[in-house]
Amino acid sequence: MIINRISKFFIILFLLHGSLATGQIGISDRINEENDRGPSPEAIEQAALKELARENYYGAMRYYKILIKADPLNAKALKGYGEAAIKYAAFDSALVAFRTLVDHGLTSPDGEPIMRLAEVYYQLGQYEEARALFRRYLFE
Repeated sequence: MIINRISKFFIILFLLHGSLATGQIGISDRINEENDRGPSPEAIEQAALKELARENYYGAMRYYKILIKADPLNAKALKGYGEAAIKYAAFDSALVAFRTLVDHGLTSPDGEPIMRLAEVYYQLGQYEEARALFRRYLFE
């Protein structure tokens, strides 16, 4: 009787092991799912604006950085990144953002990116560059 129970136990164990080895336990069937899609640029921008509203400037910079990585000449993202960097006192990062805007002619009609770039140069102690940009701002 004991031998009969032991043999049944090993048969069940063998069948169970065989089904586990051939089956896909724990792996779902992902047919027709879009696994490689991330959030839209609009959703990322909204997240950045929420972080700005919470005065989490570093968090906003991270979201804007994602947008800039996707499109290096996204004027709205560069401006947002630069503004958040100024408020976070990351003037080197703000310098790169505003310089990209000015160098590629992505300035607004009022020339605000030129003025902001001049302010960043001033904060960094580069007074000659700041002076030249303030003059350029005044004459445009």
